Amino acid sequence: MGIAVEITGPAKAAFRSPPGVHDFRLDLTGAVLTYADAATELLVIQHWHPGSGVMVTRRS
Repeated sequence: MGIAVEITGPAKAAFRSPPGVHDFRLDLTGAVLTYADAATELLVIQHWHPGSGVMVTRRS
């Protein structure tokens, strides 16, 4: 969750990216990682928000 802004103009030169590559600045307001835990057979949802840290939810 957040905003991605493409870097263009003189600021792009600082990245030294190959031609045709697009560089972005990310302003994240949250992130989510979801996976299946094979050992417990649970769905694990990890979510992060600034100021809240990482919270973990497990679902059957």
